[in-house]
Amino acid sequence: MPAVIDRLTKNRIAEEEQRKITIRPRGPYLVRGQIPLVRQSQVMSEYGEPLEWKRDAELETTETYRLCRCGQSKIKPFCDSSHTLKGFQGDESADPANARRRFQGKR
Repeated sequence: MPAVIDRLTKNRIAEEEQRKITIRPRGPYLVRGQIPLVRQSQVMSEYGEPLEWKRDAELETTETYRLCRCGQSKIKPFCDSSHTLKGFQGDESADPANARRRFQGKR
């Protein structure tokens, strides 16, 4: 049985490594590896305080898709290449040390 579990673990890790979101220079986010895309909205208290997120819908995607970063797409959240007409720069950056971290939860 341990060999089966080990093989399943290796398969899961391989699938996770294929999942990737790349920021294209002066372009969209490129999403690979069948990462689901979910539309959510905030659930608010009677006093207008945010309480939690409510899952509204899972958007239909393909194995690889592009997400708009310029804000001009007519098919948001997907990219329609409007960034090429608007001269979008997208020069913002983030600390690479924060790009991907794993946290061990309690079991």
